[in-house]
Amino acid sequence: MAPLARPDTTTVSGKWLLVVLISGLALIGVLFAWGVLPADGGPSTIASNNGSSPVVYLAPVTGAHDAQAVTIANTAYAFMADGLSRSWVAQLRLFSNSEHSAKDPQPVSYRIETQIGDGVDGNKMLFVRLSDVRSSTMLWSNSVILDARQPLADNIAPIISQLVSPFGAIARHETQLANGDYSAGYTCLLGYLGYLSSRAPELREPIRSCLQKPAPGARLEAVRFAFLSFFALDRDREISSSSAAIQEAVVLARQATSIDPKEAYGQFSLARAYFINNDCGSGRRYSQLAIDANRYDPSLLAVLGNFSSACGFDEGAEMLDTAYKYRVEGESYARLSLILAAIRTGDVQRLATLREAGKGFDTVSAPYHYLCETLIATSLGDKALAKANWTRFVRATGKAEQSADAMIRPLILADAVRAKVILYLTSHGIIE
Repeated sequence: MAPLARPDTTTVSGKWLLVVLISGLALIGVLFAWGVLPADGGPSTIASNNGSSPVVYLAPVTGAHDAQAVTIANTAYAFMADGLSRSWVAQLRLFSNSEHSAKDPQPVSYRIETQIGDGVDGNKMLFVRLSDVRSSTMLWSNSVILDARQPLADNIAPIISQLVSPFGAIARHETQLANGDYSAGYTCLLGYLGYLSSRAPELREPIRSCLQKPAPGARLEAVRFAFLSFFALDRDREISSSSAAIQEAVVLARQATSIDPKEAYGQFSLARAYFINNDCGSGRRYSQLAIDANRYDPSLLAVLGNFSSACGFDEGAEMLDTAYKYRVEGESYARLSLILAAIRTGDVQRLATLREAGKGFDTVSAPYHYLCETLIATSLGDKALAKANWTRFVRATGKAEQSADAMIRPLILADAVRAKVILYLTSHGIIE
């Protein structure tokens, strides 16, 4: 399997100026060809998306006052547009053009503004702001140094992840606006993400029900089938993953990929099902297709990277390293995968960072939280804390009379990964 594909860029100076500008404009042209159409960037009076994902308008980069800055701005815009268009979380619209607004059936909900400025050591900086145009409020802002020693895409990628990954700024805000109404379509998909994190019993039936209802548009419909594939295996978590459940998950995932082959989550769900079935070869093939479709999603990268590493594939380490760099504050779904990766590599600094990331968030299921904390404390040599967290984990599962395998299975479906976790905790005296 080839390393993670990245757009081929270098520092934007000298002879590369023209090449980068042309490639950037060409990329914008491709996005138009894929149906990323212009729309008005002004405020919307409509708060409901009627089951569709919200529209985000990417405003042109401002602040460029010399030839090099203009070229950087154009290329940064092209990479931002490419990355944003790869996520199902929002629909991208380019350029403000009022004559198209009447033709667009769905008004703009979000506006992303970017500005080029001067940084240190001769580098430029990119300032990014996300606003909800329905309420005229700024929701999120960040800045990144465009380090000339790195490809421009590498500088910008974490910003894309923060904006439109399934646990990023737009998805978090839309989840708040949904306020528990996961009736169908886009809000149902957000609800499933919430269920993945919390495992709240009261969410299970509403999410199961709404996932049975068609979502508008091929892309969201593909994601719906992908989540149904996830759910088929989630439903089987209490027992060993049966061949019937795995077969159902594969069928649903294949339906997702047939509806929209370019949607990463269809390929993700198919790779996940094969990995759980210990079919490393097929899992690897569909992992690459998922990453080709969206290389900016830290949850996707972390989960598939963990499976790949468990299968002994070298690229798994790079996927996990990238997932760590792109991680989103408060996101918990990928946290366990990142912890296991840091334990494998003995990265104490990352483990300490991931420990801090687990504090102050009350939407994560208690068993998941305490298993993560048990693993971190064990790896950092704090046996007393590890044993205390393991006791809390056992209590939270409500299965104190069952085996460690039975208690961990709902959180780690892959048999090989679960066995390694149990061996690790047993060898360190945490599980007796």
